[in-house]
Amino acid sequence: MKILKILMIVSIAMVACSKSDDKFGSQFKKLIKSHSDLTKKTAKGYSTFRLSSITDFKWEKFYVFDEFLTDKNISDIIGIEWSGRTVPSGNKRLLFINKGEVTRYVDWKWILFL
Repeated sequence: MKILKILMIVSIAMVACSKSDDKFGSQFKKLIKSHSDLTKKTAKGYSTFRLSSITDFKWEKFYVFDEFLTDKNISDIIGIEWSGRTVPSGNKRLLFINKGEVTRYVDWKWILFL
């Protein structure tokens, strides 16, 4: 359960100025699923991974946003003007930032990871 919480936090930080990154979203889902399964099989009860292992772009930090946050909410939080859409119902948004710019984002249905 602890790993799922950690993974959810890690997952909400990827929003970009241009478009969503479906390739990353797919890789992220596979990574979360495999590590979630791994935690059930090990005595430790948790698993770690480097998010950078599935990103093919530069980023310094990322945010994880909850459903219904607007572009204004997100801009206020990250301190960068961003004109994306509101985070859809039932979704989380991962938003990546590099050198003061949003580089990528992905929306994902968090319920799929429970």
